[in-house]
Amino acid sequence: MKSVLLVTDVPFWLQRKGNHQRIAAMLTYLANHFRITVVFLGIEKPQLRDDNVTVIHACRHRGLTELAWKLFRALPGRLQQTIIRLLDKLNLQRSLDSFGDDHVVEQFSSIYNADHFDAVIIEYIWHGYLAKAVDQKQSLLLLDTHDIFHRRIAEYARFGRTPDKTVTKEQELDVYKQFSQLIAIQTVEYDYLDKIYPGHVVLAMHPVKAHPGRYTERMCNSSDAGKLTLIYFASYGDANVDAIEWFVDEVWNDQLAEKFELQIHGAICDSLRISKTGVRIYGRSPTVDAVYRDADIAINPQRFGSGLKIKTVEAMGYGVPSLTTSVGAEGLEDAKDQALLCADDAADMQRQLLRLSDVTLRKFLSQNGLEFVAHRLTPEACFGPLHQLIDAHHPENLPDNRFDD
Repeated sequence: MKSVLLVTDVPFWLQRKGNHQRIAAMLTYLANHFRITVVFLGIEKPQLRDDNVTVIHACRHRGLTELAWKLFRALPGRLQQTIIRLLDKLNLQRSLDSFGDDHVVEQFSSIYNADHFDAVIIEYIWHGYLAKAVDQKQSLLLLDTHDIFHRRIAEYARFGRTPDKTVTKEQELDVYKQFSQLIAIQTVEYDYLDKIYPGHVVLAMHPVKAHPGRYTERMCNSSDAGKLTLIYFASYGDANVDAIEWFVDEVWNDQLAEKFELQIHGAICDSLRISKTGVRIYGRSPTVDAVYRDADIAINPQRFGSGLKIKTVEAMGYGVPSLTTSVGAEGLEDAKDQALLCADDAADMQRQLLRLSDVTLRKFLSQNGLEFVAHRLTPEACFGPLHQLIDAHHPENLPDNRFDD
């Protein structure tokens, strides 16, 4: 059986955020085909119950840095988010160069050289410095991009925002050149990367489980005379906070409040101070099922960002009709007007919400969303090409330099 080594500082086993879920799903799929070892660089003690995955804890934080992180993580979520927002306002961004760590390289090299790995997957460009420790004549070296960060930074800048990490286009492309293959999380980013590095990009979207019958049951239990329930379900993040604050300030009005109730769920609630008729802040929910069980419509009014908006496909998997923006639907263009609706300004979003009062339209979007997920977002559809790429790897076929300048 071939072996794969994955490196990340994302506590994926928690599955609280989209990137947690994406990495966990990929590992679960790959573990059915390969021997998997994970090098975890975060401060949390890994809590993974999977006999098919070996996790080695190699924390990149030491001494006072580790203590500071542990103290920060021990703070209540609301206080953590207040500190993060303050740091963002002070424009205290981490540069790509700040991630390089000789101690981590030494630890990683020891782990890598102690075994044979047919493939090495590194999560995010921030740990691209570890590429130098991999023998690409022996191992297929892949970068799981998650986002194209120079595009993300440009999107943030359009709205006067700065993400917590910064990198130039040239720096990011230099990282890409160190890898045998790049993994793109959605089709727009795949097309972008494939034009620069043709033949060196594989698409691996986020799989979603289809829950047929859930929304039908919801509609049967709903009263025609009652208000429809809008759901916004999100973790903390600048783009998410901006999305719901913009929606409440610019889109939500008395006419909508007569027809809908807006429910906000998730860790994002710790950062919100919203008091408006028809809007209820629920906080963190015990399960995803509990959130979508009571949803008539899901919204994702995201105005900037990159990557795949997992909350959008998650709602589709539950058969819940979705209203999002062009940003929220990036990589899901085939689903527009069939499995979800899009609107990019307040007036159009109000119009589309009123359209969704029509039960026939909601049924149409619900059914198409479930079919999209069932055919396009299964684990095999998402990760099959990655599996085939690794399975076809033979060391003698690897040249010294994978990318041509």
